[in-house]
Amino acid sequence: MLAGMVTASGSLRIGPAEYASHIALERTFRVFTVERRGTLWDSRFVRGPEQGMPTATVIYLLLDGWIRLHAGGELKAPFAFRATSQIVDGGGRSSITITNGGEPYRALQIAITDDLSPPTEIVPLPISEAVAAAAREVNTSPADGVKDAIARMFVRLSGEGILEPDFDKRIVVDESASTIRLWSVLSTFYLQIRTTPTMQELCNATNLSMRQCAREVDKLCSTFGVQWRGLRGASSDLRRRWAILLLSVPSLPITEIARATGYGSVDALGRAFRDIELPSPSGIREQMLAQVAGPASG
Repeated sequence: MLAGMVTASGSLRIGPAEYASHIALERTFRVFTVERRGTLWDSRFVRGPEQGMPTATVIYLLLDGWIRLHAGGELKAPFAFRATSQIVDGGGRSSITITNGGEPYRALQIAITDDLSPPTEIVPLPISEAVAAAAREVNTSPADGVKDAIARMFVRLSGEGILEPDFDKRIVVDESASTIRLWSVLSTFYLQIRTTPTMQELCNATNLSMRQCAREVDKLCSTFGVQWRGLRGASSDLRRRWAILLLSVPSLPITEIARATGYGSVDALGRAFRDIELPSPSGIREQMLAQVAGPASG
């Protein structure tokens, strides 16, 4: 039933930081799961979609951990809400910013890319034990079982009014052979934060010319409503996001974070931050840790 989706899965560990995730892309939605230990996510330091890229409506299921609103207030698992993707993922244009964490932190997002009226606030949703169990099944599923687990979750969420009726039937076509070939290469790099494939590697793997391959990358981003244009923009943004996440680990030296995310040096990492008007790596670390100091950090 869900043959039209493309998926990727992975896990990594850097010092005390552990991270595992699934991602599933379809033409009108994306599903993303995360399980983290040892790290915090702070949306203040993330830049938003490139100009002209759409903002999605997100159904967010917080399964373990907490979300602190910088303006005041805290959400504790289990909790579900509806919000714009800029609130959930960051982006600088939302008036609502958050830090989240937990030991572990587990969550699942459904980004609905064809919803043209995303809420500007966090709108709480009911989360029954059955909904939480269905989301946990996706989160803990092996890579080859993710699509079926997502299908079952959609049926449950539709039945409880969180998603529109028959949301699982949105998938009606398989993707083109060229898109599948391209994704089969890109997905092998999922959560490999030090490197990304070069355009030449993609060309070799897909038997496409450089120009055709660049078009296919742009087409893939457009088809699935992701926020980047081109391989370079995606790579730069993802590496910065990983660096910011790892800066929340006090015991990780910034030199090690720079190497782990492919920057090579603290100077190079600092330049990458300055290019998008962010504080220095040490400044970001200081602000993140100050934000969660106190009883809410556990």
